[in-house]
Amino acid sequence: MMKVLRNIVAVVPLCVGIAHAQGLQAVRPLPGYECMALNLSQQQMMTQTVPILSGPSSSATKIGIASATVIAADAPPVNGFQKVLRLDGKPGWISTKLLKPWVNPGSNGQKCVPSTMSNGRLGFGFN
Repeated sequence: MMKVLRNIVAVVPLCVGIAHAQGLQAVRPLPGYECMALNLSQQQMMTQTVPILSGPSSSATKIGIASATVIAADAPPVNGFQKVLRLDGKPGWISTKLLKPWVNPGSNGQKCVPSTMSNGRLGFGFN
């Protein structure tokens, strides 16, 4: 387990370095959306996935899997589900039980801002 975590920790800075080297930047915030996090422990994050559904119902079709940070609509939930945007820009729904407010894991005071990135795709800006 620790080996897996060390591998993940080693890869994250590499990915950030690649994005920075390619000049990938947040260029425009997404109005009406906020960052949320999956409401899972670190152990659960290693073994479980959170489905993104086509509608606000547990019987809706699974259309994707959520990442650890989620672009959530700043709107009231519907039937216990929060509207979200997948990173490809398509909408979906996640059970509110599986979401929590995003909290900066570091002590630098940065905030997460759902954004359009310099390559035109959706992502996250941190400021």
